[in-house]
Formats: sequence, structure tokens, C-alpha cells
Amino acid sequence: MPPVAQTCSLDALRAQYKELREQAIDRFSTERKPVRLTTSLCSATDQLVQGIWQSADLPESWALMAVGGYGRGELFPHSDIDLLILIDSAPDNTETTALEKFVSLLWDSALAIGHSVRTLEECRRELVADVTVQTALMERRWVAGNQAIHLHLESIVAEGLSSYDYF
Repeated sequence: MPPVAQTCSLDALRAQYKELREQAIDRFSTERKPVRLTTSLCSATDQLVQGIWQSADLPESWALMAVGGYGRGELFPHSDIDLLILIDSAPDNTETTALEKFVSLLWDSALAIGHSVRTLEECRRELVADVTVQTALMERRWVAGNQAIHLHLESIVAEGLSSYDYF
């Protein structure tokens, strides 16, 4: 069972997310500005996901990326939250438990998530093997965790994309 302070903090994060989400949707109902809606929903989701990431005791060498529409900052009210958890090597048992806790906390927060867990090498292989992964990696955005591993992924994506002969 998590410590009481952590539970209260997560409850506060969830309540703040719910309030920010409702405000964004209500504002859209009167203003009809879709860009403001999608960016507000993205920002609210970032705050919640970052707080959950911090509470999950994940390794400092890992990073969390938003991909897909969420990665582009275009989050609609019923969009799923696509995430890439970027790890430096295969997780051990303790890290797997922390990862499971993180994903459970996201689901417990009523987020409809889609997620993948990949090492840098797995990203490199998938980048050239699967166009959907290629697109997701092109639309990625750092959300939490280690920025150095994100920058390393950035160079892998740039290198992988430059190796294609599109014409």
C-alpha cells in the first residue's frame, strides 16, 4: 500500500486533471477554438502523467515520450494517450514492478493509454521495420524522465530517417 502522502498527492493530481479537463471542454463549448481545446487537454494530461511518473519510482535513466496525437500536442476529449517508455536496457524484476505500478496508476486515473516499452536499440530496429513506429517516433515529445536518453533517441530517428531513399 502506498504511503498516505503519496496517495493524497495522486488524488490531488487526479482532481486537478479532472478540473482542468472540464474547464477546457466548457471553454470550448462557448469559444469553439479547437486548437485551444487540444493544447489545454494536452497540458492537463502532461501535468497528471508527469506527477504519476515521479511517484512511480522508475529508474532515472528512463524517459517518457508522448507519441501520436498526444506527441503532436493535439489531444481531443476522447483521444487515447499514446506513450513510449524509453529504457536503457531490459528491466530487472524491481524495474518491472515499478513499470507495472506506473501503468496501473495511469489506468487508475481513468486515462485510456496505449503504451510501448522499448530500448534505444529496439527503437532503432523498429524505426526501419515498421512505418507506424517510424511515424510515432517522428511525432514524439519528451514528457518526463531522462532527457539525455531522449536526445540519443532523437539522433537515432534522424539517422534512421536520413537513410531512406524517398525519391
